[in-house]
Amino acid sequence: MSAGYLRFWTGDPGRHWIRYFSKDGSIDKVVGVRDVLHRRGFNSSFVGGAEDDNLEQFFATVEQSVLPIIGRIVDGGWEPEWQMEVKVLAALHLARSFRFRQMYEDLVDQWQTSPLAGMSPERLAAVFQRQYHRPPGAGELEQIVQEHVATWRRENFFYVNESGEALNKILKMFEGKYVQVVRVKTPGVEFVTGDCPLVVATLSAGGG
Repeated sequence: MSAGYLRFWTGDPGRHWIRYFSKDGSIDKVVGVRDVLHRRGFNSSFVGGAEDDNLEQFFATVEQSVLPIIGRIVDGGWEPEWQMEVKVLAALHLARSFRFRQMYEDLVDQWQTSPLAGMSPERLAAVFQRQYHRPPGAGELEQIVQEHVATWRRENFFYVNESGEALNKILKMFEGKYVQVVRVKTPGVEFVTGDCPLVVATLSAGGG
């Protein structure tokens, strides 16, 4: 997850730990969350070479506003008016999840291999004609799209914009939906949500 996202789940680097192991028993370790779930620039754009993490800062601000209520839910409380806080946190998880990122990467890969897929070559040619006062050469339209896609991937601006839009769309999908609280009867599990289970557990450094 992003560095910005991570710091609001693990403000104390010595408090949260993950135990990971292999089925054959060859691996069995307990490591700090910051050592294994840290990726810089996940929701940052790099237009002009400078990092802009305004979206992540916005996500962090929104998250900080709902986490106190989430903490009360984790501690066993529940009030019907807390549904929005749960929806907001779930939307944040989805909008900045690795699965959403992978969907974006797959789309960018598709544009690079099939630049004109889903587009109208005739319309693009007409736009090219108006701008350059000549018809496009063979493969020229494809090259222009591929150059734009390469810029999107390098600057990450398009992904950041899509991630922000995704948060709004997910919250829109949640409108009218009722949140059902389920208490998991397993010691150590504090909160589970997202496109894959996210479990935040409090463990000692020795794995206890």
